[in-house]
Amino acid sequence: MSTLIRILRHTFRFPMQSALSLLMAIVCTCLVLVLPGITMRFIDVIIAQNRPDLILPTAGIGVAAILVRQALFTLRTYLNNALELKLTHLIRVELYDKLQRLPVKWFDTNSSGEIMSRVANDVPTTNRIIIEGVDQAIAAILQFLIVVGYMCYHSWQLTLVTLIPLPFIGVLTTWWSRRSEPMWRESSDASSALNAILHDNLAGIRQIKAYTVEPRALESFDKASQKVGEKHMTVMRGQSIVWPTVSFIAESGIIIMVAFGAWYALQGDLKPGVVISFLVAWGFLFDPISRINTLLTDLPPAASSPQNVFSKSLIPPMKQT
Repeated sequence: MSTLIRILRHTFRFPMQSALSLLMAIVCTCLVLVLPGITMRFIDVIIAQNRPDLILPTAGIGVAAILVRQALFTLRTYLNNALELKLTHLIRVELYDKLQRLPVKWFDTNSSGEIMSRVANDVPTTNRIIIEGVDQAIAAILQFLIVVGYMCYHSWQLTLVTLIPLPFIGVLTTWWSRRSEPMWRESSDASSALNAILHDNLAGIRQIKAYTVEPRALESFDKASQKVGEKHMTVMRGQSIVWPTVSFIAESGIIIMVAFGAWYALQGDLKPGVVISFLVAWGFLFDPISRINTLLTDLPPAASSPQNVFSKSLIPPMKQT
């Protein structure tokens, strides 16, 4: 929790950019409702009532809404990348400032390769968590809630049917996220150890050659490299099963939704346009879930980076001895 607070505190150093990004995310999310709404209008009004005069105006509104949404998405992407660069610079400088004020004894007991990995790799990865994790998660939650509200407004019964796969997906992804986190941490530690060996061996190549211990150094590097592959494949075996299972559950929900929608339409409880609009809205409903699944896949490998960065930056400065 303390690490998350530190991450958010650095983000809030740029309140205007953060607020503007959030505002654009809200507007972009609201505009996703235009496509299912336009589709329903085509089916239930233009086709059902034979109104060809409404085709061009309705299509124009839909295209304009999509254009505005994509333009805002472009601006938001640029703004987020600019914010990420600023945060990377600030945290990297802060970390370097703390490191150079540590006593010489500290560097005698810590690998130079590990220190290089923290400054060069973990800082950008930390900001990736800020931008891709916090930002995309907020946008995904907003989109999910808005689309569910739209569906409930038109048919709460069909909405409940549409949401049937969610508990199964939620249980599966939560279980895998918790199970894979320590696996990813071990994989990250193995990669850091490999980088540390490589850096230290190259820095001390003269000593290695002088004492003719090249075979021993090669053996050490070989074992570290094999360990990286083993730790990574441990996670990949699980992911090769989990995410196809999630896709199967979600896509099966489409068939269930359309089947119930067809039944309601035949009974006269729903107009055909509502069923079609639900089919269009389904993509916007489960898109946030797929994005969160992607985050659960990409971010666990990086989850240890903020802890590594802030554990180093929290070290109090000490007097030189």
